[in-house]
Amino acid sequence: VALSGSLLRTCVPPGACMEPPAMSVLDAAHSQAEERWFKLGMASDRKLLAVSHTYQHTGPIHVSLRIISAREASKRERQQYDNEPR
Repeated sequence: VALSGSLLRTCVPPGACMEPPAMSVLDAAHSQAEERWFKLGMASDRKLLAVSHTYQHTGPIHVSLRIISAREASKRERQQYDNEPR
């Protein structure tokens, strides 16, 4: 995760950063053992990525992001992203 000005930017894999605005929601269906999040965002190469991740506290004020999966978004996910007001 990298900070770009006041906007949060997620880089997965390194070099493929999701530019704001990204769509992020809690994935309650898969959050039994840990809180999982699902994010749709445009990569720096203009590909729409679908990323499942969790946050891990590594200290009192530090958090790291653990990627569970990252892939190119499906047609349905692309339509969701395109229709979501930002």
